[in-house]
Amino acid sequence: MEYIIEGRVLDKITKKPISGAKITAGNKIAYTNASGYYKIALFSEHSLFTVLKCEAEGYSPARKGVFLSGQAPRVTVDFYLEPTFSLSLLIPLAVVGGFILLMLRG
Repeated sequence: MEYIIEGRVLDKITKKPISGAKITAGNKIAYTNASGYYKIALFSEHSLFTVLKCEAEGYSPARKGVFLSGQAPRVTVDFYLEPTFSLSLLIPLAVVGGFILLMLRG
């Protein structure tokens, strides 16, 4: 039986789609398109439990468990990834009263 897992990967803060995110389910891999959409097909003769892993550059990875059965052969699993913070994005501006003022490079 063919099982389908599909969904979108979005930025948790802005709710904008994340293009190029990598979704893995066992040995199957999919990448999101410009709309943040992905689709993975899995095959099994029985019900199936799998763990989806979602990764994207600049974001913390996420995992979700999914149970697939004949009653639910197609499921939607969306991910809301949290941006990671990098010190390389900070630019020193000035020292005021012993404190360093920093600006976030965008």
